[in-house]
Amino acid sequence: LIQEPHVTQYKVRGLSLKNYDLIYTFTEGITPRTCVLVHRKWGATPTTWNNNKDITSVMVSTKRRDGSMQRTVFTSVYCAGDRITPVPYALEELTAWCQTNQHEIVIGADTNAHSTTWGERYTDGPGLETGQYQ
Repeated sequence: LIQEPHVTQYKVRGLSLKNYDLIYTFTEGITPRTCVLVHRKWGATPTTWNNNKDITSVMVSTKRRDGSMQRTVFTSVYCAGDRITPVPYALEELTAWCQTNQHEIVIGADTNAHSTTWGERYTDGPGLETGQYQ
């Protein structure tokens, strides 16, 4: 789960590894700020319905010990320091979707937030908002 990857000409560069897929949203003229690098053995599927330059998600299905399937969504999120809302709407929408569908979610994020919960000297507005995702 990568935030602020190296980008040249609107494409993520420097993360080409054998047997790995690099997943991000490519849009001409828009610099992606998140991506997911995942081994092909996991069969990750992008959740394209909510991916954009600041959020990239993939779903991985694994078999539980009882034989049932568990779906887990892995999400890379970037929150700009000058954003208006502390948590992107796309992340709120994704977490609600995961709860509704009983999918686990793992979030890796650069929130540009401060909170005493994770060792900062003070808590700011974005820190209060992102604290709900612990």
